[in-house]
Amino acid sequence: MLDSYTQALRRDIRSGIGVVEWNLLWRKWKFNNESVISIFRKTAAKNADKIAIKAVDQNWTFRHLDQFSNKIANYFVSIGLKSGDEVALMMNNKPEFIGIWLGLAKSFYRLLDNYSKNSLDVYHKRNFNDPLVYIFTSGTTGGKPKAAIETDARVLVGVSGHYIGFKVRKNDNFYVPLPFYHAFGGVLIFGVYIGETCRYLLSQPPKPEDNKHSIRAMCGIGLRKEFWNQFKTRFAIKHIYEFYGASEANVYLVDSVTYEPIRNRKGLCKMIRPGEIGVIVGLHNKISPIHEFKGYTDREQTNKKWIFNVRSVGDLGFMSGDLVEMDKFGYMYFKDRIGDTFRWKGENVSTTDVEAVLQNYLNLKDCTVFGVSVGQCEGKAGMAVINANSDDIDLQQLAQQLTNRLPSYAIPLFIKLTTNIEVTGSFKLIKYKLQNIGYTPQSSDDLIYIFDKNLNNYKLMTNETATLIFSEVYLRLKRCELSNESVISLFRQTVRKNGHKIAIKFNEQNWTFTRLDQFSNKIANYFLSMGLKSGDEVALMMDNKPEFIGIWLDSVNVLDKQNFKDTLLYVYTSGTTGGKIKATIQTNGRFIGGLIAFATICGIKKNDNIYVSQPLYHAFGGCLGAGFCLISGNTITIANKFSASQFWHNCIKYECTIALYIGEMCRYLLSQPSKPEDTQHSIRLMCGIGLRKEYWKLFKSRFSIKRIVEFYGASEGNCILVNIDNKEGSCGFIPYYYGPFLRLFYTGYLIRVDPITGEPVRNRKGLCKWIKPGGIGVFVAEHQKNNVMKDFLGYTVEEDRQKKLIHNIRSFGDSGFMSGDLMEMNRFGYIYFTDRMGDTFRWKGENVSTTDVEAVLQTYISLKDCTVFGVSVGQCEGKAGMAVINANSDDIDLQQLAQQLIKRLPSYAIPLFMKLTTDIEVTVLVSLLVANAAALLLNINRWVGLGSAVGLILYIVFYYWQSLRLFLLTFPRDMRSLSHTTPNL
Repeated sequence: MLDSYTQALRRDIRSGIGVVEWNLLWRKWKFNNESVISIFRKTAAKNADKIAIKAVDQNWTFRHLDQFSNKIANYFVSIGLKSGDEVALMMNNKPEFIGIWLGLAKSFYRLLDNYSKNSLDVYHKRNFNDPLVYIFTSGTTGGKPKAAIETDARVLVGVSGHYIGFKVRKNDNFYVPLPFYHAFGGVLIFGVYIGETCRYLLSQPPKPEDNKHSIRAMCGIGLRKEFWNQFKTRFAIKHIYEFYGASEANVYLVDSVTYEPIRNRKGLCKMIRPGEIGVIVGLHNKISPIHEFKGYTDREQTNKKWIFNVRSVGDLGFMSGDLVEMDKFGYMYFKDRIGDTFRWKGENVSTTDVEAVLQNYLNLKDCTVFGVSVGQCEGKAGMAVINANSDDIDLQQLAQQLTNRLPSYAIPLFIKLTTNIEVTGSFKLIKYKLQNIGYTPQSSDDLIYIFDKNLNNYKLMTNETATLIFSEVYLRLKRCELSNESVISLFRQTVRKNGHKIAIKFNEQNWTFTRLDQFSNKIANYFLSMGLKSGDEVALMMDNKPEFIGIWLDSVNVLDKQNFKDTLLYVYTSGTTGGKIKATIQTNGRFIGGLIAFATICGIKKNDNIYVSQPLYHAFGGCLGAGFCLISGNTITIANKFSASQFWHNCIKYECTIALYIGEMCRYLLSQPSKPEDTQHSIRLMCGIGLRKEYWKLFKSRFSIKRIVEFYGASEGNCILVNIDNKEGSCGFIPYYYGPFLRLFYTGYLIRVDPITGEPVRNRKGLCKWIKPGGIGVFVAEHQKNNVMKDFLGYTVEEDRQKKLIHNIRSFGDSGFMSGDLMEMNRFGYIYFTDRMGDTFRWKGENVSTTDVEAVLQTYISLKDCTVFGVSVGQCEGKAGMAVINANSDDIDLQQLAQQLIKRLPSYAIPLFMKLTTDIEVTVLVSLLVANAAALLLNINRWVGLGSAVGLILYIVFYYWQSLRLFLLTFPRDMRSLSHTTPNL
């Protein structure tokens, strides 16, 4: 114990002497009004031929560095650079980096006759307190990196302090592997390590070079206590100079528990005592350059760091956000960042402590720990992300290690294994990006495990586990129902919270929430003056623009008070498969419920900007897209219309982070020529319907999309399926084993249907038969009248609604919405869209899936538009296949196409007819209008009646001759023969 006190006393005496020496030095510089440039000029004059920088195959002397920087300075002055101008320097580590920023600092000098000369005349002398450079913070914990202001004084005082404190000798040669654009490598110049680099060194296999070097000391930040002795021993390092600092300020201590300063009766901050944990605060002293908090170029960010009344009333300090512990000898130990410490089960969890335990077991693999919100639970549960594959780690042993070494509340609830952890240039893990994603996989290769305390082991998160988590959707919706919320009431809350935030971006317009609210109020008042009242119906026909959302919001705003269950609006179906387009009923509750579900499942953040290229009069754009803005308070960017060539350009221009899609759009994007914009965007997630399995990997890979949330739903439907875990090609899941709890959330089923009539197949009792894994069935959603999300409201015409209802599904008397969509379920409960019932036809006694045939066709025809359907042919039973392709006859080699179809399809599925045309009609959602195509394509009697006039028809039809195995052009006589053809066709 006495030795410890003696050691601490020697430390304090030595430090005191160093501080005196340091203060005398920088105060002399201040008195002489020195700058970095003036000190460097003296250094260069004394050591002209000494090597200043060693790089790969290069040795730069001080003279070389001085002359190079002079040339740079003269050049910048020649192009008009003047005091106060800002220049960004983006360059990898090389001697030129230091030379250029020195040259920029020298640009306050007068230009000589030739800027390439090696010297310059003094025109303006830099001052001790002049701003010298901006150093950006690394931004590992979220938010944008901020530019910290570094003056000549701060750089000189900081470097001299470390020079004295670390006992630097004139003949020392510093190895700098850290980026020069970071404060540690670019300003301090002599930096050797950052904690993560030490861990990487330890993770390397031992080799003789480990202790054959001449390194006598290492200085840096972030070397963890648990690696300290191991590092010193293995690499034979005599001295390690660990220090603490931030680009913004220096340090002092106050106590902190709740992350707000604890104050005494006088309102001043309390100092911590030995053994306690507190937050580091740097007292602001304008006289001292090292203690003056210059902050950032952004004053708003600077103001967030201020703390008042620290030691005396009226003083100021910089609150670092770093938690440290002080022992009884005054030694400080870094614990955590405030944002990295989270609270779970009423206890504070230090991410640093958990990471230390993990890395001890993981053989120094990359890992990071943070807190994530889970449903309505108070606080945040721990989540660990590890850079490893499942084969690399025994999770049972890991769980045992964590149980032995951590309190139960600190054991991570989730563990994610991935091979894609992003780091900064200084090897810090970019934690906030992982935290934003949470326990949702980024890619199909990511695995998420959840800790089962009963088994004391981690188990793979299944759909069933995820369903328990998403009970949050049910609870949030229930609160809205009990509060009788409406879209208008929630929008008003959004406006109060985010009045000045941008709500809608459109071309060069930016509409704030306040502007949108004011616009809607004006329109509402106008409609009231016209006599509009509750129950009236208004049709809105308008292209995509902010006014669209404002006007429909206004129309609702007319009503004095809307209730949760009141009708909000009608949304028309797209009508791609024929029949009249029907108006579906959308209530406030359904609108709100859909938004809550998607916002929760997709992990929508408040700062997300959502790109909406779908028409606002469609449910997808007008309800989902607009709803994120109105209810969630997100910024949305509206496109005039979908454009494949401008899609990524717009996402980049408007800084979008999420994009909505419909499957055909993805195919159009893939058909575009590759360009740099494909991966220069910030889209982290795409949400939509209809992305085919065969394009999934290609789409994600080409456009660098980390996560796709594919879902299944209908405008009129009362149940949705969602692919929550990036499962390739799946449109959602149904838990195969239905527990009582899960029945609260899943009321969708797959039932067997007759392949010819499309009617449900029933058991002996008359109830519907469910399909088993591996089978194909029709999706049915149970109708529950008093449940806002499960009530099948259908359409404005009751007759249309009744046509969609089936009865006696699971029990007598129940009913449900029959979607008409065929789905396949695998053994894990994942659902894959197969076809529309109307799009599947029967030929030669076999069922033909139009979706499967279209997929094979599009593989060969390079993603051109095509559609497949069945057509009646003479007296033949069933329907023959016909394909319509958006192409000219010169674009396609039909012989090769026939060979492809033969190889990849059974004979009955090969289209009998092939039509080439350049006029396929599509909806605005780029869905092909199959009904119109089928009606126009093949009426045998009409063809025969036209006789020789058939040549006027503006398209070409080919017939597949099975004996020749190729497609041949059809003529009127061929069509006449087909009208009397036999079933042998």
